[in-house]
Amino acid sequence: APPRTGKTVLLKKIAKSLTDNYDDIHVSVLLVDERPEEVTDFIRTTQAEVFASSNDKNTQSHIRIT
Repeated sequence: APPRTGKTVLLKKIAKSLTDNYDDIHVSVLLVDERPEEVTDFIRTTQAEVFASSNDKNTQSHIRIT
């Protein structure tokens, strides 16, 4: 999706809603090529397990998940 269309906000709301409403759920989120502040905000505002490569990383970081 194009930048500034709300995709990260929507994902954050879905993750937060799931963890708020279901005690026995484990939510994992993969964020690729996001701004570093978006990644930090996602980690701070949700209880989801976040895997991310921010857009300040090199190309190899985007294709390797650890």
